Amino acid sequence: MDALEAIFRWMHVFAGIAWIGHLYFFNWVNGPLQAKLDGPTKKLVVPELMPRALYWFRWGAAYTWFTGILLIGMVYYMGQQAFATDATWSAGAVIMIVVTFLGFLIYDALWKSGLAITFAPAPSFRSSFLRSSLRCTSMWLTSAIAER
Repeated sequence: MDALEAIFRWMHVFAGIAWIGHLYFFNWVNGPLQAKLDGPTKKLVVPELMPRALYWFRWGAAYTWFTGILLIGMVYYMGQQAFATDATWSAGAVIMIVVTFLGFLIYDALWKSGLAITFAPAPSFRSSFLRSSLRCTSMWLTSAIAER
């Protein structure tokens, strides 16, 4: 079981590296390059480059997700950590689940309320702030639960 878990863990790491590497490629390499290409060159380069890059990007994301789900199943379900006899639902665990699955609804309701009129930064700030705050909250709650 440990060997299989290690194999899936490394597959997850390599797929994640491929996925994030292609994300960096699209944002920092391909975007500026496409802005500098002229029309005839774009017609030659884009049909050759983009389908290949998007293929690996898409499958890198899919394999990262799939191996992550397998790891969750192996570590927590098969490893009996999900059903520990002394484990209880703490307030932190409940908050983490609510934020994970309902956070976007709370966020949208807050921005459609009167609070958005009082404090209305640029839309790019709002989305990046939401993403970073949700990540920080979920990481903090996960580490707090793991310490118990």
